[in-house]
Amino acid sequence: MFENLDLLPVLFPQVLLLYLPVYLLCGVCAAVYTVLLEKISSKRLAAVVPVAVVALWMVWAAAVATDHAFLLAVNLSAFFVFHPMIVVALLPLVRHYAHPGHAWAWAAVVAAVVLIVRLTQGALMSPMTPVAPPVPGLEGFLDELVKGCVSTLKTGAYALVGYAVLGVLAHCYREGKAASGAGEE
Repeated sequence: MFENLDLLPVLFPQVLLLYLPVYLLCGVCAAVYTVLLEKISSKRLAAVVPVAVVALWMVWAAAVATDHAFLLAVNLSAFFVFHPMIVVALLPLVRHYAHPGHAWAWAAVVAAVVLIVRLTQGALMSPMTPVAPPVPGLEGFLDELVKGCVSTLKTGAYALVGYAVLGVLAHCYREGKAASGAGEE
């Protein structure tokens, strides 16, 4: 699976620095989406919108996968709509358990880190054998839709891990701050 693991010390800095503006913009997009969704008065609607955007993006990307003219649009929207929206879609769950003070900051950090992990993982993957071009029609659409679902699950899993790590760090910080405040008295 990871045949290029010995290249990690070389690839990681290259992937990290080469795509740094993309990571930052992805984090900014997640923060902006979070702030915009917080302005919606209905919590249920605010929770449904990112899920609907992700679902519509997957259907759109699967529908245009056979047309190479849309390849750039699909890739750019994956960086700036798809991945950040998955991270933002998990915020209601995170808010229930972790109670982040600045949810937009949490979303920005997690979105950037998730993208770093996904691109580093892609750089470490062994080169795949050439695949035939996508089949037009229903079979090609369903194949691309399944790939989109798998990508959504991977990004969601990485985002949950990122939120969990941030939650633990925030909890440790609050406990340390409370302990140092109690020690001063």
